[in-house]
Amino acid sequence: MSVSSPREFTVATAALLLGGLGGCLPDLKSGTESATNTAPTVSSVTLSPSPVYSKDILTASVTASDTDDDSLTMSYEWYVEGSLVHSGPEPTLDGATAFDKGDMVHVSVAVDDGTEFSNASSQILTVQNAPPTRPEVSIEPSSPQAGDPLRCVVTSQSRDDDEDSVSYTMSWTVDGVTYSSGGAWIGPSTTTWVDDTTEGLDSGYDETWQCTALPTDGDSLGNPATTSVETGSCDVDGDGYLPLSCGGLDCDDTNPGIHPGADELCENGTDENCNGSYSEGCPSRYFSCMAESLLATQQTLSCNFGELLPVDAIRVSVGCNDGETGAYTVSFDTGSETSFTGYCKSLHTAGVLASGATLTMHSGGGGDNLIYLDAWGFDYR
Repeated sequence: MSVSSPREFTVATAALLLGGLGGCLPDLKSGTESATNTAPTVSSVTLSPSPVYSKDILTASVTASDTDDDSLTMSYEWYVEGSLVHSGPEPTLDGATAFDKGDMVHVSVAVDDGTEFSNASSQILTVQNAPPTRPEVSIEPSSPQAGDPLRCVVTSQSRDDDEDSVSYTMSWTVDGVTYSSGGAWIGPSTTTWVDDTTEGLDSGYDETWQCTALPTDGDSLGNPATTSVETGSCDVDGDGYLPLSCGGLDCDDTNPGIHPGADELCENGTDENCNGSYSEGCPSRYFSCMAESLLATQQTLSCNFGELLPVDAIRVSVGCNDGETGAYTVSFDTGSETSFTGYCKSLHTAGVLASGATLTMHSGGGGDNLIYLDAWGFDYR
């Protein structure tokens, strides 16, 4: 005998079943008593995160209900590329061990109320390419001067969760302007990564150079990294005066005490204020030597100053009695010399540091031994 429907019986049916037992049937009311179970309803199965990457943990979220208010349990079957890779009560799947870039993943869920169950599946997700992370970069040298080539160096590589090979393309700006070949610039070149090195001839003073490193794994671009340096000032000694090489008037840009307007120090052989004179404003020092006899061709007249001092000028007095001129050389004991045409009270700029000098007559003049070598230590004008 068949039962008309699951968990449903009538009084008449019960009587037939019990008739063989002597009719011991309770006084049942006529009609139908129903005990039918309803299977759970699954509204949705979704996966997150979406998009998903190879190192993500996928989580299945299930929305289900039961009209009988039965307690529901769920089991999951995870599929990668159509093959079952894991089953059980866990609603998650770890990409680090279960799937790779390009794989298609979905889950099938069984929702059970203890009597019946319902199945439902999620959407299919394709595992996306993971872009490389931001690298760390620096510029070498870190304190460049004008004329130095610069190189953008990757100091910490990008990480790629798919273990793809990562490369970098560098780009530069100079004071906010894109640096490239052409025009006034030679442009960048490649040492390790594309365009990672600048041309030294392109860098000047007081400039800000910025490098941007853009990583790629061949499929996706990662987040760029930037760093910058400033080239040194043309005013190397920081005294506020540009050197001659930069169009200024500072005659010694290695010494902050030497520049236009600086106080002149006496007897040190240095032109502190860059006006071409060693000791203006200092007390005058004068030395004079006279030849003791007739000075003939290739003969010399020596003069010892007695101390080391800056010699701003020399005066050679020759031929004052007859107007003759001659060729002379004055050699200083510190190694420098100057040659000139001598005549009566001829004056010649020296600008040397010395403690003595020797006058040599090469030709002409000086026929009456009235030859003088005068040296001014300071302020001869």
